[in-house]
Amino acid sequence: MKAGNLKHPITIQEATVTSDGYGGGEKEWIPFASARAAIWPQKGKEHVVDGKVQMYMHTIIRIRYQSGITTDMRVITGTGKIYEILYVKDVFGMSRVIDLWCREYD
Repeated sequence: MKAGNLKHPITIQEATVTSDGYGGGEKEWIPFASARAAIWPQKGKEHVVDGKVQMYMHTIIRIRYQSGITTDMRVITGTGKIYEILYVKDVFGMSRVIDLWCREYD
């Protein structure tokens, strides 16, 4: 993959749960890795949830290979967009490039 295609700085975050001291917990996102990425929006969809229209966009984010990335993580771009990781694919099975199939919520 050419470095010129990786134009967007991103941070991959993982969730941790911290105790609130009363038997409950609060989800907190902490950085897992930083990378440069190519971002390709695919298609948008709309759903009605509780009488409200919820829109989201499917997006493919391609980065150089990093181990340990799972669907329990999320991606934040340099512009602040947040993407939920739906699927992680090792492109060509060679541990060089990963496609993160994501959903961006509006």
